[in-house]
Amino acid sequence: MLKRLVSLRDLKADWDSYDAMPPSPIALEKSVGFARRVANLFWYVAGDRAWPMSVSPLPNGGVEMEWQGHSSLIAVDVAPDETWGYLRKTGSGRDVQYEEGTELTEAQLLPLIAGVLIPRF
Repeated sequence: MLKRLVSLRDLKADWDSYDAMPPSPIALEKSVGFARRVANLFWYVAGDRAWPMSVSPLPNGGVEMEWQGHSSLIAVDVAPDETWGYLRKTGSGRDVQYEEGTELTEAQLLPLIAGVLIPRF
């Protein structure tokens, strides 16, 4: 997954043909560091799931990383201005719930990711 993150630096402006900006160097740097931190913290209980299952560029020059648990998912975004946000999905069908937040710190995101990776955290 780190290779995928690093490969995003090769994207050029208009990579999506809708005038998207390439991921900013700071968004890439923060994303790589955060993905490593999450993997280091949760590898012993989550194994490979401690690494993001998906990494995507965002049109604003940010980066999105997704972690998936048994019944939940969290997408974490880092913007070019170093702001962090998330969208968490829990449950399924009629019981599905969504929660989102913006302007969080990396430290505030860690327990949210733990709740996805570690059941009953």
